[in-house]
Amino acid sequence: MSKQIVIAGQMAICWAAYSPRFNSIALFDAGVSNVTLLDPTSGDVTAVAALDVAGKGAVDAKFDRTFLYILRNAPFVTVLDARGLTHGKVPTEIQSFDLSSLGPRTGFQGMAIYPAS
Repeated sequence: MSKQIVIAGQMAICWAAYSPRFNSIALFDAGVSNVTLLDPTSGDVTAVAALDVAGKGAVDAKFDRTFLYILRNAPFVTVLDARGLTHGKVPTEIQSFDLSSLGPRTGFQGMAIYPAS
């Protein structure tokens, strides 16, 4: 099946993350501080999570357990609580970590999760 999905205000949606736990696809835009969530079966937009604009857009992300970790276009990692997705709620931003003390943003690439246990 193929479906064209129009995302209002998009600039450069180049990344996506899938969560089988929440049966949801998250789309990330390098130029817009939003996360667009899709139903993987229908392709319909189910929610848009607005992120803090200080982090600019997003360049990569990973779902892990009940969280969505997002590497931002500014030197930030943002964490969303995704548990509400099972109840039709929009994920909420619970933490943002400023990475600027680690050096310029230009060297940051990709996102990986290493669980503690």
